[in-house]
Parts: sequence; structure tokens; C-alpha cells
Amino acid sequence: MSKPAAFNRSDLAKALLLKLAAVGLFVIIASFLCLPTYAVFLAYGVCLFLLANLFFAVYAFRYTASKSAGLMLGSFNSGMLIKMLIVAVGLAAVFKFDARTQDITQVAALFLAFVFMQLSQAFLVTRTSLNTRK
Repeated sequence: MSKPAAFNRSDLAKALLLKLAAVGLFVIIASFLCLPTYAVFLAYGVCLFLLANLFFAVYAFRYTASKSAGLMLGSFNSGMLIKMLIVAVGLAAVFKFDARTQDITQVAALFLAFVFMQLSQAFLVTRTSLNTRK
């Protein structure tokens, strides 16, 4: 049996983003079905996470084929900065424009969804990297 061709980093990032989008979609659908009171804020947390990570992946992996380590490091740092800015601006927008943020349980739902997606990412990265090493 032959080994599959090795993925490059951008292919792994795309695969991970698709898996995270599937997890996020599941969380959003399940929250609307099971916890409709908190569903909007759970969706905010998931969407904020996915949007920030999408922009990070675009910026961080645009020079993967480049021979210059400086360009790769610069694009990674730019991606991380953009990711943090998106999260900060997104949270500020939610707190500014959604009056339901006065309810601490709604805010907790937003942060729980965001943290859950972070943990899902860590799990999927570990699992994906272990599968590609075989």
C-alpha cells in the first residue's frame, strides 16, 4: 500500500478550517435547537472565531513556498495581528450594538462558544498533525 502524498502547510490549514467550520455549524444548529435563548450569542462566538482564523490563515500561509524566512515570519506576525484586531473589533461591536449584553449569561455564552472553538482547534490540530506523520 502506498503512502499518500504529503500535504503542504496551506493544504493542512484549509483542511483544518473546513473541519472547524463544520464544528462551528454544528454548535450553531445545536444551540438554536436546544438553547434558543443563548443561540445568537453562541453564534457570535463561533462566527467571530471562524472569521478571525480565516484571516489569520490567509495572511500566515501566503508565503509558504517562499525561500525567504523573513517573508514567512512577517506574514505569520501580520496574520496574528489581524486575528487579534478582528477579535477585539468583533467583541466591541457585539457589546456596542447588542443590548442583550447587559445579561451576563448571554456574554458568558459568547465567550464559552469562543473558548470551545479554541479547544476544538487545538484538538483538531493535534489530531491532524498526528495523522499526517503516519
